[in-house]
Amino acid sequence: MLVKHHSFYWLSLILCLAFSNASAEIAESYKCKLKSGATRDEIRKIGEDYLAVQHSVEYQDFQLTILFPKYGADISNGTFYWNGVSPNIERLEAAVAIWESTENKAVLERWVQTVSDCESATLFESVKVSNQNNH
Repeated sequence: MLVKHHSFYWLSLILCLAFSNASAEIAESYKCKLKSGATRDEIRKIGEDYLAVQHSVEYQDFQLTILFPKYGADISNGTFYWNGVSPNIERLEAAVAIWESTENKAVLERWVQTVSDCESATLFESVKVSNQNNH
């Protein structure tokens, strides 16, 4: 379940990331699978509702994308990637706390009803690249 993955990876990587590049954002990615009969619209709505909970507690530092693969050698039906980006590790910690909060309980319950499991979780240092000539 995503909650278990969050806690495990978060705690194991926080120390090394605390000293990482200050200009980089922190990105998390979970490879998950929808339960049989669950739809992409359901997981999208879960994401929207999670962001609404964040907004209700005046948290704005988390960007969510959900990727639905068109092709991949290791992709099976129902696979999706839940990706979040925060400006730094401290703000990601706040997003995780909201995910696990009582305010987000209804969203978490729907997650459990919709998602069978997440087989992998990865935490990245994300660096934006831009064309220097377009300033």
